[in-house]
Amino acid sequence: MTLSAATANDHVDDNTWKIVTGIILAAHHMDPRRFVPALTRLGEDGADAWAAGFYVSVLMFLLVVDLFGAAPSVEDLHQLYVGNAKQLKTVVVDPQALEQALLEMFGLAEKQMPYGRKTAVMAAGLGVMLDQPRRWLRDARPRLAEAIQTAGLGI
Repeated sequence: MTLSAATANDHVDDNTWKIVTGIILAAHHMDPRRFVPALTRLGEDGADAWAAGFYVSVLMFLLVVDLFGAAPSVEDLHQLYVGNAKQLKTVVVDPQALEQALLEMFGLAEKQMPYGRKTAVMAAGLGVMLDQPRRWLRDARPRLAEAIQTAGLGI
């Protein structure tokens, strides 16, 4: 199965998936000249920005849970940020926003960040954290589809 191939029961919107995976793969190359245009496709190619943010959030949640279990500590999330900050800085202006987004995701943040900013920094974080992003994303798609179905979303 390719990154964009859907199954008969897949609830993942192919256009939104293609844009989200494009953003993550662009970040993986740690080249802002690829990342920024990929990110701006959210508003230009008919993708639902809310759905894209949901996809990115679920994917980041899956990665963190795979690494630390369902209840990562503040220190776990801090170390995940620290271990990727240098690479993240090549594609985003404020890499520390990733730590804030991770804390927020697990209910450990004191304040919330804007949705679009959170989506961008988590997509960049996924890109720099994943050693084999194409394989990981291909394997994560069914788990994302399950999350969409479980949440009862038609996105």
